[in-house]
Amino acid sequence: MRILTITFFKALAHAKAGKPVDEQFLRRSDAEQRAILATFPTQSKDVRLGELDEPPDEDPYSEIEVELTEYGIRREVGPVDELARHRFRTIAAMCETTFQEYAAEVRNVVNTFARWMRNETVVHFIGAGRALLAASLAANRLAHGGARVYILGDKAPPPSSRFGGGIVASSASGETRVVLDIMNFARERNRDAKQPMIEIVGLSRPDAKAVIPFPVFRDLCTPGMFLGIRATEDVRLRGLADLEEQAINQVLDAAVVAAGLEIGINFRLGHEDLVGGATGPWHSHSSNR
Repeated sequence: MRILTITFFKALAHAKAGKPVDEQFLRRSDAEQRAILATFPTQSKDVRLGELDEPPDEDPYSEIEVELTEYGIRREVGPVDELARHRFRTIAAMCETTFQEYAAEVRNVVNTFARWMRNETVVHFIGAGRALLAASLAANRLAHGGARVYILGDKAPPPSSRFGGGIVASSASGETRVVLDIMNFARERNRDAKQPMIEIVGLSRPDAKAVIPFPVFRDLCTPGMFLGIRATEDVRLRGLADLEEQAINQVLDAAVVAAGLEIGINFRLGHEDLVGGATGPWHSHSSNR
């Protein structure tokens, strides 16, 4: 059945309230919404779906296909395998763009990661939500390479900033306050010439806006250490900033692996082994394949 997007979300709200949603309800509700659109075409364009738990940038009067199933009303989004392939290609293209547009900065980051692993540097990974989870995969590998890694929110307390070291800051939006706050603190602390420097590697969208009272994300990074992750909207299989977070993961992890290979790091030797086979006994493998 083809209905308006606003009809679909009103039906979801109706069902959430414990009321039945059948074909008759959908047709009647959709006719009402189309009548409103025809009567007030200009005002209808200003309608947003925020009150219905949907991102405000979706056109409420676009047409979509829906079906009534035993699980309730569902929007038809298409074959998942095709959507996933498009999603994967898009993430790969985003990473390619970062490596091309920030070639010099990527080289700086790889060199920095190599030095951190070789020198057993204290490195703080900071972020929030999924962006931090995405960066944590690279953090895990950086620790296997020899760096002393601490991830924001872990139970083990991180060392004091007076020891210097490094920060890897990840924010898909570039406007996450907790991330900006920590980066700004490190930037201000670096002004004290008596204290060891804290190098700041940052990944976010390059067009992030300033969040008062902080400078913009990229300006809080050590010069030459910012990697931009360009956002994209032309993907149907996505939720919020998940594509940007996946790109952050791939770019960061690739940089860590490249750094390790260049300086001969054996990631197997640094892999945890106290937990035995729970995480895979990579320490006992003769090959990392």
